[in-house]
Amino acid sequence: MNPVVRTSTVLTFVLTAFLSQGAVESDSSDQLVQILSPRQYKQEGDHNVTYESIAPIPGMPVLFDLSLCPKVLLDQLHVDVCLYQQMATLNYTFSIEVDRKIPGKFIPCAIPFEYGASVDSSSVRDTIEVRKIPFPLAFPKIQTSCDDLKIKYELKQGFHPNAMAPSLLSLKNINHWLIAYVPNKPGRHVVSMFIEIPYANLIKMTKDSLSCSAPHLEMSSDGLNLWGVSSQFKATSNIYCGEMGESWVTIKNDKGVSVGSKTAKSGIYFLDLTTNMGIPASKYWVFDVGPSWQKNKNSIIIQGKKYRVDKDYDIQASSSLLADYRNEAIHADNLKKAEGLWAEGKDGDGKGEALTLTFKKPQKLEGFFLGSGIFNEDSIHQVTKSPLEHPNILFSLHNRPKKIVVSINNEYFFSATLRDDWQVQYILIPSYHKPINTMKITIDEVYPGASSQQNTYFNLLYPVVK
Repeated sequence: MNPVVRTSTVLTFVLTAFLSQGAVESDSSDQLVQILSPRQYKQEGDHNVTYESIAPIPGMPVLFDLSLCPKVLLDQLHVDVCLYQQMATLNYTFSIEVDRKIPGKFIPCAIPFEYGASVDSSSVRDTIEVRKIPFPLAFPKIQTSCDDLKIKYELKQGFHPNAMAPSLLSLKNINHWLIAYVPNKPGRHVVSMFIEIPYANLIKMTKDSLSCSAPHLEMSSDGLNLWGVSSQFKATSNIYCGEMGESWVTIKNDKGVSVGSKTAKSGIYFLDLTTNMGIPASKYWVFDVGPSWQKNKNSIIIQGKKYRVDKDYDIQASSSLLADYRNEAIHADNLKKAEGLWAEGKDGDGKGEALTLTFKKPQKLEGFFLGSGIFNEDSIHQVTKSPLEHPNILFSLHNRPKKIVVSINNEYFFSATLRDDWQVQYILIPSYHKPINTMKITIDEVYPGASSQQNTYFNLLYPVVK
């Protein structure tokens, strides 16, 4: 079995155990020992282990054939970054001036990606990669266009064909690329390359606690100096706080200094990617999105304040399947225990179906932990009867929620975009401070599964309260 799959599953066990422990009086501390018992975790030691969810780190557009540099001029570059709860979108827009004498049908324009453990985790001896999706599957959505017309693209693994050129020193070790094939037509053209990309994070476990870094996106400046730029060249970026609100977003350069200036419009930052000499202003930029959190024996610490998991609520579903893939009963109460599953039962992909939580005691809700898709711990430790019960296959066969709409007390609404993996995700309530009586979670968009059964699955729902 793939070791990345196994450690990912262990992490889910660990998260469930720590979140459950101390939340309800009936939860036994022995559960933690039982859940951490799989051999692959014990081989790593009993504590002081760091798990990392890997995400691609995008750079700046470059030509995938340096011989074209004298004849293709990059005039302007702008990157729109939109930050969602668990993932981001980047839209690169740049104009190029093409000489009349270039041979060939296409001009290959490429975005380089670093795809491996982060600098922060490289110094940690016991770091384990728990999510490194194969590169061709790492982006939920990609769109490329030239002059507003769709063009072909390719996700390519391998080094740049001119990797040994002195000007490619900063990219010589890059071997992941998104290449857009721009039609070779003389004159000025506007190229757009759009990607959806998940956040990375680090989860550190000790004997007594579990801590998770803020979800973050890194963006590298590699590639800005490889074009024949005009004297008026500028590279800029707008950062849209999206689902988060600007108070939960920080932007730092390679020196750890906060950068980016607020614009006149709320929730939008402006960033200069180059100096007035056209030199990259930073080697990379880091976008921290939302809070970090820590779980100890008695509480969850978020932004220095203590919270707890609350399971004292009633839950109702707009519809439910009668049984899951194992022919076991499905009901929404399973989500309170992180045992079993819930899936909506309507025809179609599940869009519009909902879960409604009614709290027995009104209280301040900070956020909630959510488990997406099918997660079957039994298949990790036993020889499965069918290949279809392999955890990776199970997860991929059935729909997972991509975007949810949350209603609080039927008066405050917000959207949350989720990652497409089985690890527990923390969903922040951006700005609502009244005691909460009800919370409704509605499926708005899904990651489609590969099977003909299109129902959308959840596996865990833990509200975090003051």
